[in-house]
Amino acid sequence: MTLDKKTIEYFKLYAVMGGAVLAALMFMFVFWFKTRSASRDFLQRNEELNAFTAKKINLLQFQREGQKMEAIQDRVKNSFVTKDNAVDFIVFIENAARDTANSVRIVSIAEESGQPKSFRLELVGSYSGLVNFLAYLENSPYLARSSRIDVNQTVNASRQTVFRTVVDLEVLSL
Repeated sequence: MTLDKKTIEYFKLYAVMGGAVLAALMFMFVFWFKTRSASRDFLQRNEELNAFTAKKINLLQFQREGQKMEAIQDRVKNSFVTKDNAVDFIVFIENAARDTANSVRIVSIAEESGQPKSFRLELVGSYSGLVNFLAYLENSPYLARSSRIDVNQTVNASRQTVFRTVVDLEVLSL
């Protein structure tokens, strides 16, 4: 069997085309695996980035909540009457009495373990002033409650009705 020149040229052409197609298929096969691997890497990195972003958001939320809790903790801590802020509490009582048109005298301060435990106050003023003073105490930033209130009505030298009140205040301290 003899091959003529034309057949040999077709054979060469087909061989070159087949080789080119085979090389192209191999190149595409390698390229496909590389891009698939790169795509998997990209998706994995993207998931890791999303996880870190979520953790960062949670961390920022925890920090904000922590700051809020610190503010609340400071407010609660400042609500207790301690030996360090007892003067502030006494000034508050005096200002509340003045603002409600009462005069106040602190009769006694009881202590427990070096911390103020209770105050005995003597107020002199009108009935509405007494009620307003008690409202001041009730709405004060300090944790204090009236444990006993004795009210006596008297008439002063200028013939006006005056209420002389003894208030026992219990305070919470640390």
